[in-house]
Amino acid sequence: MDEQATPVRGDIVTAILAKMLLEKYPGSKIGFEVRSSKIVSETIQQNGGVPVLMPAGYAKMKPIMEQEHILLAAETSMHYMFRENYNNESPVFVSAALLLLMSRENKPFSQIWREYLKYYHSGEINFEIEDKQKVLVELEQKCRDGKISKLDGLTIEYPDWWFNIRSSNTENLLRLNLEADTETLMKQKVEEVTALIKG
Repeated sequence: MDEQATPVRGDIVTAILAKMLLEKYPGSKIGFEVRSSKIVSETIQQNGGVPVLMPAGYAKMKPIMEQEHILLAAETSMHYMFRENYNNESPVFVSAALLLLMSRENKPFSQIWREYLKYYHSGEINFEIEDKQKVLVELEQKCRDGKISKLDGLTIEYPDWWFNIRSSNTENLLRLNLEADTETLMKQKVEEVTALIKG
């Protein structure tokens, strides 16, 4: 949370950390997972880094970090793994980096992170579904006009919006994350995709 007690999304923190790290290690690879905002990939590219899309979960991320020599890999659930920490998490480093940034910029964290709110994200929406695989197959068919990825669950991308839907590893749930260029479009597409999920 920032100094106003406003929760800050994990992918926004990823973008901030990526920008800071790329100042010191230009050209490095930064890993982020499928639920992350487009601002993460854009920030990495704008600051001379190489974005690497990854499946969620430390067990899946760590081997990719080692193979690809990735500097930072991050989950939206606020797990941040660093090459310099043997590809393990380091919450202390994250905290220290953000404190350093606030000191350097001489402004509150609420002002820093809001600069990254370019897109409108739904947050994670959960659905209790018995036949999860059936829903994923039906969604893929109904949204085949979009760019499809099955790296982790099902991701469908369009020019001005995208969504990822994936099965929970621990509960009988499908988890939806959706992002759009405008708030109106985001709300509209959440309604449309929700209707498709519920049948």
